[in-house]
Amino acid sequence: MIIMKIVTIVISLLTLLIVSCTNSDKAKNKLAKNKLNEYSIVLQNKNLLIIDLDTLKKSIGKYSSFYSSVRYVPLETTKESLIGKIEHIELFNDTLLVFDSNSAKAIFEFDLSGKFIRKIGKVGRGPGEWAQPVSFSVDRGKSQLLILDGALQKILKYSMSGKFLGQISLSYKEIRSHCVECYNGQIFLDARKVPQKNSNSGYLLREIDTDGRTINSWFDALYYNKGWDQGKNPWYFSGSGTLFSSPSGIKYADLFMDTIYSINANGIRPFIAIKTKNQFTAEKIKEMLVSNPNMNSFLNAARNENGIYAIRSYIENDDIIRFIFSQGRNDSEIIISKKDTIPVRLNHFMNDIIFRTEHDMYYPDFFCAENKLIVGLVPNLKNFQECLKKEPTNLKYEEKMRLLSIQPTDNPVLIILHTK
Repeated sequence: MIIMKIVTIVISLLTLLIVSCTNSDKAKNKLAKNKLNEYSIVLQNKNLLIIDLDTLKKSIGKYSSFYSSVRYVPLETTKESLIGKIEHIELFNDTLLVFDSNSAKAIFEFDLSGKFIRKIGKVGRGPGEWAQPVSFSVDRGKSQLLILDGALQKILKYSMSGKFLGQISLSYKEIRSHCVECYNGQIFLDARKVPQKNSNSGYLLREIDTDGRTINSWFDALYYNKGWDQGKNPWYFSGSGTLFSSPSGIKYADLFMDTIYSINANGIRPFIAIKTKNQFTAEKIKEMLVSNPNMNSFLNAARNENGIYAIRSYIENDDIIRFIFSQGRNDSEIIISKKDTIPVRLNHFMNDIIFRTEHDMYYPDFFCAENKLIVGLVPNLKNFQECLKKEPTNLKYEEKMRLLSIQPTDNPVLIILHTK
């Protein structure tokens, strides 16, 4: 009897120990799972378009292959519409919303012929004023403008007529934002971690509510941008950010990512991925940061490598998808026709619609697209005017003279293309 009792006690203790260990493992697994799901879920996409750059041949593009017409639009120059440098443009209801974040620090509205309509916003600390506007978006459902003040970390709301409607203050103790996009009433911002001791890596994208609170966050910074120290190096490219409007929602791509993500009512999922052996690794980025701790030196170091460090200037309309990627010191353009989804890699264009000769012309700085239109900026007006003087064109004499009469002090010249 005594032996039986001892055996029973031993078995009970072993059972208790096994159950305890099992529960402990379950708890650890649950904790690990919760850690993995700390941020909102990025969905899978079985229809992901993969572009293999190592097998994709480089080519020279002709405007006539993609566009049915091209026209140049000088923006009207007045005392109220003086533009220093265009950082972004949006199309809305047959008007052009032109953003100058550095000189004028305002948004200018023009019609499609370039005629000035109004200026929206001004610098200051009062209601409806900003310190440093860095990005804007159009809430198309409400016909409102959302302008992000990077210095004060607030979003100002305006009607399309320029009336101030209110603001959203962002919490920025640890996270700051420099790019905003709106889709279907939802507001999305990039997220830049403010370096702090003993803090986690942070996330790269967030959604906020109307009170400025973060309600969803995506993309662990250490994993998705390979440990790039985005808190100390918040640099961007002219004419682009990380969020881009499109007919099907928002597109997102951050530095050192090899994927463009799609954001819409169905969630966030990968959309286009670039495949190449020339990718930056987390180890390479860590090595570069040690010897290049500041923004400029790190950018130069990235350009001296052969890796792809940026996908930018994404635009999309009813017919095509187009974006630029930076590899080393060279930029290449990818155009994808929606009819066949076959990517084409271009180094530069021949504007055979305007020029009768096969005149090389580096692609303009494109900013936005809608329906069948694409809007860009003539990057070097002086060079363009020299080409107009020397090369035979299909322009009418009056149009050619009008373009040649533009002075360096005048507002920039836009290019509007109509896709096939």
